[in-house]
Amino acid sequence: MELANAIEKIEKFGAPVNSQVMAGQYMNQNLPSLGDAKALIQTLTNKSCSERGKDERYVPYVAAYVVMLAVKAHVMGETVRMFDVLTEAKARSEKFLVNMAWTFVESDTKAEIENADPEIVKAGRAKKGAKKVLALKIYKSKINGKKLTRKEAIAVLMEEIGLSAAGASTYYANFKNGKWS
Repeated sequence: MELANAIEKIEKFGAPVNSQVMAGQYMNQNLPSLGDAKALIQTLTNKSCSERGKDERYVPYVAAYVVMLAVKAHVMGETVRMFDVLTEAKARSEKFLVNMAWTFVESDTKAEIENADPEIVKAGRAKKGAKKVLALKIYKSKINGKKLTRKEAIAVLMEEIGLSAAGASTYYANFKNGKWS
């Protein structure tokens, strides 16, 4: 399929075609369901997209990236093959779902506390609230009920999560006095 035809279909879908950023925002806010995403990809690229062995969000993100990349090419006046757009969209979707997994975390759920990844949090890529969740996990497993001094407990939070001394002190106080549980 040619880019011009794809742009017409993207417009009919409702996504803006004058800005990649606006198209990205639209797709993020209106991420299609799995069935709609498959249909959109098929319509725009004449190719199917399989989710076999992939995260359930894979195909909808491929559809979003197809739209964004097609709009980018349109705005820049580039000539692209939609097959190439699909290939790039698949690669970006896989990378996004692996590298940005923390963006899907819902705060304060038991599963999140159990699955919090200290390396993501320590690297500073954590979603707002993720440090608190991980700190609670550390507090419950390594501090609460143990015979640690306040100073030792703060050191544990600093080392395990990468909090500053002031941050670790605040977290420790909030957990200890029951403000956060």
